Amino acid sequence: LKTFYRTKFIGSIKLLLVNRYCKDRSQALETYKKINAMKDSFVVFIDTHSSDFSKELPTIPTKKTYWGMFFRLLAGDVIITIIFSFLVSALMVVIIGVMKVLEKLNSVIFIILLYPFIIISGLAQAYLWLLWAAFCAFTVKYFINSPAVTNYWLYYLTGLISAAGPMSYLSSMEEETAESYKELKRIRVGSSAYILVTIIGYIIFCIWPFLMEYKYLFWANNLLY
Repeated sequence: LKTFYRTKFIGSIKLLLVNRYCKDRSQALETYKKINAMKDSFVVFIDTHSSDFSKELPTIPTKKTYWGMFFRLLAGDVIITIIFSFLVSALMVVIIGVMKVLEKLNSVIFIILLYPFIIISGLAQAYLWLLWAAFCAFTVKYFINSPAVTNYWLYYLTGLISAAGPMSYLSSMEEETAESYKELKRIRVGSSAYILVTIIGYIIFCIWPFLMEYKYLFWANNLLY
């Protein structure tokens, strides 16, 4: 392509520039025909080999190992823990602000208006853990897709532990701050629900990986891979 481009396309332009002041009508017409022939041959060449040009370049094979997956999931555990902590803090600031505004209203109206914010907060946290479950499942599928892999169960088990690990850690840390049994029970119920969502999501994504292609779940993996 490079040689053909230089000899035909660029050559036709050079020929045009050299003969741009030619006063001989017949010579100018002959030069014009030659230029058009060179351009046409270049266009034909492009049309003929267009299928070859559209082919993707061969990808450089990357070595996929268990430890590569392990450390990627470990780094993800740290990052998702930090992200969840910031998310909870932001949601608490919003809820506390809403409570201060609504507490001036009737108690019944206060409860009715407060519950939607609590539900939205819970759904936002559940969505984050579903994204995390999708990331863990996608990472396992990505690294397990290698001829050298034999112990598939080890990959899936590592992914499962990584999926449930961050919420389990955050739950244990929050339980230490509980000042009463009632508060401890509330923390355990909430964290268990999110852990369950994460584990179920991870298992479902591993069994039916096409579900991860849903745009509201795949966007995170699309950025990271």
